[in-house]
This record gives sequence, structure tokens and C-alpha cells, in this order.
Amino acid sequence: MPYSPTIGYYPDEKLFTFVSYALGLLVVEALCIRMYQLQVITGPVLLLGHIGLSLLTLGVIYLVPRWRWDDLRFPIFISALFIPAGPWGAGIAAFTLSVYWFYSQSQGSDWLDDIFDDSDHDYVLYERIVHGLEDLTPKQRIVSFKDIMTFGTEKQKRAAIEKMLVYFIPPFFPILKELLNDKNNSVRVHAATAITRLDRQYYEKFLELEAKTLQFPKNTDVLLSLAHHCEFCLESGMFDEDRRKKILFTALMAYMEYIQLKPLNFPVYLSFAKLHLQNNDPVTAKECLEKYFNEKQPKTLFACSLWMQALYELKEYSSLRNFAVKEMPYFSRKGKDKEVEMLELWSGFHAS
Repeated sequence: MPYSPTIGYYPDEKLFTFVSYALGLLVVEALCIRMYQLQVITGPVLLLGHIGLSLLTLGVIYLVPRWRWDDLRFPIFISALFIPAGPWGAGIAAFTLSVYWFYSQSQGSDWLDDIFDDSDHDYVLYERIVHGLEDLTPKQRIVSFKDIMTFGTEKQKRAAIEKMLVYFIPPFFPILKELLNDKNNSVRVHAATAITRLDRQYYEKFLELEAKTLQFPKNTDVLLSLAHHCEFCLESGMFDEDRRKKILFTALMAYMEYIQLKPLNFPVYLSFAKLHLQNNDPVTAKECLEKYFNEKQPKTLFACSLWMQALYELKEYSSLRNFAVKEMPYFSRKGKDKEVEMLELWSGFHAS
């Protein structure tokens, strides 16, 4: 089973110990053979030396308390190769463990293959989840995952958790949190492991991008990447309150610096306004949206919903209703998204 940063099978220090031990046997035995070739020691002494080292390998298995109750596959593997083959066996063991160590570190994502079953019927389940009765909208995919978490078997839930990790989007995170209270212990462990991995993965990327912006403070692509990653993290809700505030502040600063460098990229003003609303600052959010609308930018549903939210939080109900009445005839033909429902509500309702 490969090394897992989350679960901790065969930590680095233990693998390093096994490799060093095999190399030590190789060096000592090779030196003994060389001394025999130079006639420094006799054949019986060489044989006694090999027997002594063989007893040492058995002592590692049976006498060292630190390994006595642990997984003994590696020390047994080294002993099985060294005792009959001497330095050649120790060399093979050292090489094999080194290759194992390299691949277990360089392919750390393989831990999913060990934690989560990946049999054929799980792929069939995933196809059903993704296609959702041939409705490929993101909303349908989320609903299908929720159905699996509510009505699925243990194996189906574990398979769904794996797929949510591989194709993670923010709406998946609340589903994973719900599974922490699942009645099945295995599902709870899988969900907790998945959440831990997501937390580490996305926060490490946040720190990496933050450091990169300090290194290249005028690079607009880096600033925008940091801001987008922060938005993704905030939308998922995966972090505690302290880190959420830090990420929100960092996103605001990144967008502010980006706008100073590229003030004519007006779609960015919408994201900037959204973050200000999350930061309980509707005044600044409204200012950003005014700059956007004053430049004759498209009045998308997203832009209109931000504008209405800013007006609502500022308690400008009259302006909010007038805006809804004006825009409702156009957006009523777009469908029944929540933004359209909001426009319908305010276009026909006057707050007192």
C-alpha cells in the first residue's frame, strides 16, 4: 500500500530507515568479502560474519520493540533477500525500497486508490451520477450526488466521495460535511479524510499563490489567479472563520491591485463587488457596480442580482423596486433562475 500523507502508512522516516539498513548490510558484507579477497580475513571468519549479520536481521524483526508490533513486511523482505544472497540480496532490497519510496512520494494522489474502492460498478455509478437522466447541468449533478448520499449503500457513498474529490466543485463540500454524521463509520472516516485532504490541498495552493504575488506584485495573471482561487475557497465554505477572513481580505487586496493595473477589465468589478458584499460593505460594492454599469457593460443576471443585493442591504427599497420593474420584462424570458425570481418579487412588491 503506497504512502499516504493523510493516513500515514510507511512515513518517510521509516522508509528511510529501511533503505539505510539495507544499504548498511550491503556495505558491511561487501567490505567483508573484499577483506577476504585481500586475505585479511579467512573463509571461516567471513562465514561467521555473514551468520552474525543474518542474526542481526532476525533481531530487527523479533527483538526491536519499535517494530515488534508494527508491519513486518519490509524487515522480513530485507532478511529474506540478504540471508541467502548476502550483499547482492541487500542491494536488491535497497534498490526495491528506494524505487518504492520514490513512487510513493511522487504519486501521493494514489492514496485514493487504497482508501476508496474503484471497481467497475463504481464507474457505472459515476456515469449515472454525471449524466443524471441525461441532464448535464451542474444543478442536476449536485442533486444526484445528494440522492446517493441519502439513499445509497456504503460502497456507493464511498465511490461518490472519491468522484467528488476528483471533480471537486464548491457545492460538493456541504455534502461531504453531511456525511460526517452518516450512520456508517466507514463512510464517516472517508468523508473526514476527504475533507482533510481538500483543506490541505486548497489552503496550500492559497499560500503558494500568495507567496507568488509577493514575488511578482505587478503580474496581473498571478493576481487574478490568487483572487479566483480565494473566491473558489470562499464559495466552498471549507475553511474556519479565521482563515476565511484572511482569504477574503487577500482576495479583496488582489482585486484592488489588479484593477489599479487593469482598470478597463470591467467584468472583474462584478467579482470585486461580490466580495465586498461578503465583507458586509455594500457601499463599496455599490460603487464598483456603478462603475460597471456606467461603462455600458452587459446587464447580466449576475450583475443585476449583485446590484439588488447592494440596494437591499443599503435599505434603498424604492430604487430596488424601480430597478426590478425596469429590468423584469427582459429577464422574464430567460427562465426561472433565482435571480429572475428575485426580480419578479421586487417588481410586484413594495417594501414599506
